[in-house]
Amino acid sequence: MMMALIRIIGSFGCTAVISAVLIILLIVATLMEAVHGTSFAQKAFYHARWFDIVLSFLWINIFCSTILRFPFNKNHVGFLITHGGILLILAGALMARIQGVDGEIIVFEGETGNSITRPVYALGAGFPNQEEISFELREGSFRLDLTKGRMGAAVPSPSRAVDFNIVKVMDYAPDTDLAAALAVPSISTKDVYRVSGDRWIPVHFPEGDVFFTLMPQQTTLPFSLTLKQFRKIDYPGTREAAGYESDVLLRDTARQLTLERTIAVNHPLAYDGYRIFQSSYLNDPQKGKGSVFTVAKNPGIPWIYAGSILACAGALFQFYGPGQKKAA
Repeated sequence: MMMALIRIIGSFGCTAVISAVLIILLIVATLMEAVHGTSFAQKAFYHARWFDIVLSFLWINIFCSTILRFPFNKNHVGFLITHGGILLILAGALMARIQGVDGEIIVFEGETGNSITRPVYALGAGFPNQEEISFELREGSFRLDLTKGRMGAAVPSPSRAVDFNIVKVMDYAPDTDLAAALAVPSISTKDVYRVSGDRWIPVHFPEGDVFFTLMPQQTTLPFSLTLKQFRKIDYPGTREAAGYESDVLLRDTARQLTLERTIAVNHPLAYDGYRIFQSSYLNDPQKGKGSVFTVAKNPGIPWIYAGSILACAGALFQFYGPGQKKAA
């Protein structure tokens, strides 16, 4: 039974279907990106869960097609190396999607920051006692404890708790601001509150008022950055920026480590798997000069590089390796 399933999944027909679907999706995504922009294409396609599922099916298909060659012989060496490389590339891409970190941090001269703003929105809830919490947007039922400021999946009712549902997250429509639709069964079974990021929306619960909004997610870094000095380098005789750089202090309290480095355009700072790029700068009338850093961590990069090398080596071995037939 298991081998029959492996034969179906690893068959050439299954590979052709998955590849055709993936090619069509990429064509559509490229066209939609040209019309509606990169942000829409990322939300609707590249960062969508269903796109991960399609890539996972491709991984399983390649793995099963490899298993079907067992028992292996010397004529399978190039095939195995190539397919192993492709599996590593797909695994690295999935790892980057799940464990990768990407966001921005703004630091002004003399100030310190340790959290980045990610291009992922959260639902923020403000309480009568001014306490605020946030969590990643997803559809479902939630319970809010006003006394402790907790939000999570539905649990046995605590004191002063309010229930609400996120019935829809509207983030895939082009040219439309991100919004979420909230329903509150205890107040009304018909009314739906539209929450966006431009203002706080009050919801009047019997237990007290709660204000909702959408906000970019904040992720705390395992280190902090202090901007000592920012420098803008202009082209001679002009005020046009030729480049800019920042002198920073990186402090990792857990490791009791302090680094003093200069981050410049095309010269990022690498630390503990993170890469910190100088992406822009600010000149605020009140706060003074500031730097905009892009912080990225992609644990799948080594897998992708290794897979690319293996796939190329396997293809070369397949055609030119020992034991391969040579043209007369």
